[in-house]
Order: sequence, then structure tokens, then C-alpha cells
Amino acid sequence: MPVLISLLLLLPVVASSFPGRCSHPSGTMQGEIELDNQSGSDPITRTVISSSIALQETLCYRILNEYTDHTGRTKTRELLYTLDYDSLKHVYNYKNQYNFKIPQTKISCWCDCPGGSNQCDSNTDSCGLYNHGSNGCVNWYADGQTLDGCIWVTGAGQTCCSVNIEPFNAYTYKAVEISSPITRAQLRLNVWDVSSTLSKPKHLKENVVYNIDLDTGTTADEMVTLNIATSSTASLLPAGWYFGSISGSELRTNVKINGLNEWNMNKLGWYKVQDGYDTIRESTVREAFVASTENCGENKLKTNFAAAYYNRFPEEAEHVSTFLYSKVGHVVRNDSARQVIAFHRSSPRLEIKLTFRKDNKVSMIYDKSEMADFTGLIFLDKFSNRYLNITVMQAAGSIVGNIKFQGYERDSFYIYVKSKKPTNHNAIVRISSACEQVGDLKKAETCLKPLGTGEVVVKPKCYWLICTEKKNEKFIAPEDVVEYTPEEQDDILSLATWTKYMNPAKWFDGKTGIVEWVVIIIFVIVLSAVIAVLLKILKMFGCLFKCMKCLGVCRKRSKDRYEKSNFFNWGAGDNMTMVDVSSNFKHKDMKDNSSSSSSSSSSKSSICKEMKTSIDRV
Repeated sequence: MPVLISLLLLLPVVASSFPGRCSHPSGTMQGEIELDNQSGSDPITRTVISSSIALQETLCYRILNEYTDHTGRTKTRELLYTLDYDSLKHVYNYKNQYNFKIPQTKISCWCDCPGGSNQCDSNTDSCGLYNHGSNGCVNWYADGQTLDGCIWVTGAGQTCCSVNIEPFNAYTYKAVEISSPITRAQLRLNVWDVSSTLSKPKHLKENVVYNIDLDTGTTADEMVTLNIATSSTASLLPAGWYFGSISGSELRTNVKINGLNEWNMNKLGWYKVQDGYDTIRESTVREAFVASTENCGENKLKTNFAAAYYNRFPEEAEHVSTFLYSKVGHVVRNDSARQVIAFHRSSPRLEIKLTFRKDNKVSMIYDKSEMADFTGLIFLDKFSNRYLNITVMQAAGSIVGNIKFQGYERDSFYIYVKSKKPTNHNAIVRISSACEQVGDLKKAETCLKPLGTGEVVVKPKCYWLICTEKKNEKFIAPEDVVEYTPEEQDDILSLATWTKYMNPAKWFDGKTGIVEWVVIIIFVIVLSAVIAVLLKILKMFGCLFKCMKCLGVCRKRSKDRYEKSNFFNWGAGDNMTMVDVSSNFKHKDMKDNSSSSSSSSSSKSSICKEMKTSIDRV
């Protein structure tokens, strides 16, 4: 079968009517093939065009189509088929998934000295009201602790801790597991009627999108059949676990992530969320934690939590599109569809075959490529990936280039500027060539030229581009050791310290430090002195009460004796009646008064002697 190669420059009518750019038809071949139907019907002749297309390119086909109008007359119209290679993507289905949070730890520990009441043992609920496991509090106990700071020097101290695991922030993350992808090439077909009889192009088919599985690679139109001969490309994302914020569509990598039923404390995702509950595995948390006592009496402890990815967001986790920059354009995580879609940054050229009916005369057309100048640099990232960051100026269409090392071509690359008019365009191309030492700098000789300029041979432009590099990352020191900060040390001169330890209930909690012992001793001494003074005062008041009582008795006795003495003196010396005693008493002569006074003085003296004796006894 003879093969005809047909390459035509873009016709003026198409150039003025089609707003896009037609790419150079590299490696295009056109021929005819005859198909015989074994049923005996007439053979069918087809026109076959074999070509290739790169990502973001547009292939253009001019077809002169004969058709019969409503009057039965045969007419010819000029059609323009444009085939755009929009994207190449991998679709990964979720194999497994779960939600998790970034945890933080809150640790509370105390050491129980021997003696006094038992405040810490293997049954102590250090977490208190926390629900174990559901929101992340774990009781921890250890025996055989140091007795430093304790009064009793026999036995062993005991340490109890509550290891509380809480969310570090309000964000929830989703971990997803992916495996083998489905490869989809998205091509878009537009059919234009660009006949000269029309004032402007008319869309017959607009943006017909074909998402072609490259494992099968066939789709059909009533006028054209499209076959993709390129095999499926290599997977962009390695199989495994990735994560991202549950509220977005991001996907991150570069960290170790726990599997669905894995609880490794050194991987991300050991603080899982399920059915609204924060979940941990108590045994692994308990095994990862240890507390050592330095001074039991003063409650000085040091803790160690052998775990990773807590109390901080893993800053080393990078977006997949950044980490795999040379391969991935962008990544979309679709939780509702349970899919991850990764779009290729670049793609091998797709080998395509288009089959038309024989009555359609097909030609390929393209636009001329051009480039005024370029500039750029070469950089080596922290993962040792080498890229060419290049800007072409006043460029359009297909640009080809190469990088030389010691005069020989080492890297060839292709840039496509999808613009009808010349414009400035930036591109980043992955390369492998090392740079050369030129003076004090490292440089690489880079050459570019436009493709498809017809018969004119264009000499490439070449420049020495500067090379820059970043050093590899340093390892991150582990953050396993967590210093436990005990409660603020008590100030013996502080009123709060005295108020705290003057409570006798604190004396028997098993946590007695030096400051507490000093406060207790001083408090007991002062309290004893106060009690002694109070007892002395009470005793003095008792004596005074007895003295007052005695004085009352003495006065009564003195009065009774005095009246009795006067009564008997009156009865012996005068011949008066009892009713006149007072009168008689008032009109006694001086002798009687003198006698009575002597008797009364003697009686008072006797009474006072008795009272003095009573007081002395008291």
C-alpha cells in the first residue's frame, strides 16, 4: 500500500478564523487502507493518519467533506478538526483510610515516700475522671523509686503518673492508602466549519472530551476513529500511605504513616479518630513512657516519652506535588469518590492514529514556531533533583533545546508555548547533566531554537547558565526526652506555703518534703506553746474565781459575827426591849462603845486570818 506524506502550511483562511495554535505535526504519515468485508459487500477504503502529540499540544486536520444538502445537490464544506492533549492523569482508588489527629501530651507525676498513708500503688487511678483509651489518658505506675528526700529510709518509693494524650490543635487529618492506578489521557476534540462562505467559524462539535484509558486506547466519532498506541505510563505515586487535612484536597508525603490497624508510636497516625472518639492503644503508650525519680521527697522526676509526631505538626511532611515536583503537576484528593487524582507535569508523546472515511480529503496544518531569546538557571534541590528553570522570550509554538557537557549533548528537552501570538513563557525541565566549573562558578552550556520554521534553517541560541544548589537536609534530632517540670518549689517565707502545710491532712499524703517538715515542726512547737499559755490562763481564772467565792463567804461570816456580838452585848448591859435595840445601840455610853469596838476588832481579825489561810492554800 503506498504511503503519502502530506505537510501543508497553515492556510490563511484557517489562520484568520481559528483562535488557537496548531502544533508541528512531528513524525506524521498519511496513507490509505482498503477494508474487505467477508460477507461479500463492497470494500471500504479509509484514510489513515499516524502522528504523535505532546502534552498541551494541539493537532489540526483540514478536511474537505462532501455532503448532500436538502435539495439533493452534492456540496463540499471545509472542516477543521482540532485535537488537544489536555492532561495525563493517574486515578488511584482508596485501598484503606482512617482519620487521625496530631496529639500532645500532658503529664502529671508524683512520688510517694514510704510511711504515712499510701497515696500511690498499682491500683491508683491517676487519670481521675478521664475515660481510659477513649480520649487518651493512661495510668502509669512504677515501684522501687529512690528514697532521696524521704524521712523514712527503709522500703522504696513509688511513682504514679497520668499520661494524658490530647489533640494538639483543632484539625483532623485523613490518611489514605493507594496502590496501582488507572492511567487516563484526556483529549479534547473540536470540529469547526471554516468554509469560506461563512462569515465566522461555526462550531459543529465543541469541547468533546475523551478520557481514554491508555490500556485500551480507542474511542470513536462518526467521522473519525482515534487510536492511542502508547502504553500506560509508570505510576507517579508509589503505593503506600499518604495524608492531608480532612477539610481540603491536599495530599502529603515524606513521613512514615501507620497502617489501618497499626499503632507504631514512631509513625504518624497513632492517635486515631473513629466514630467521633479519639482512640489510642493504652499498652503502646504505657510502653513508650517511663519516669525516673531524682528526689522523691521534693517530687523531682524526669520523664521520657519514646514517641514521634506529637506536640507539633510534622513540618517535614511535604505536598506530593512539591516532593515529586519533576513528575507531578498537582494532586487532588476526592474523599467522596474515594480517589486520588495525580496530574502529570510532563508526558511522553502519544502515538495516535486517526482513521477517516475515504470521501474525506485530509491535510494536516500547523503554525510556525518562533523564539526571540531566552534566559534561565539550573538548580539542584535538597533531594538532589536537577532542574532547568528557563524563560523563553517572545516565543510561540514548539521550542527544542539541549544541554552540553564538555562539548557533547547530554540532555535534550522540548518546550511548548501554547499561544497564538509570541509571548514570554516560563518552564521547568528536569535534567540529568552535571554542571561544569567555569572560573569561580558552576555553569552549563544550554542551547535552544524554534521548531517548524519551514525551509529556513535557524541557528540555535546558546548561553552558559549559572548552576545553584541546596544542600541535603540534615537529620532531625529525636524529641523523645520530655523534661517533667514539678510544681513550683515552696518558699518557706511565703504565707501560702504556711497556709498549705498547716493543714494536718497534708501531713499524711506520703509526699513530705524538707520545707513541709520545717513548717510542721515549727507549727507543732508554736501550737504547743499556745496551748500551754492557754492552760495557764485558764488555771489563773480558776484561782481567781475561787478567791472571789472565798471573799464573799468571808464577808458574810464577818457580818454575821458582828451582828451576833452586838446582840449579846446588848442583852447583858441594859434593861430595854428588843424593839429598841437600835435605839439602845445609838445611845450607849462611851464605855459600852469602847467595849463593843474591842470585841468587833477581835472578831474581824480572826476572820481575816482565816481568809488569808484559805488564799494561801489555793
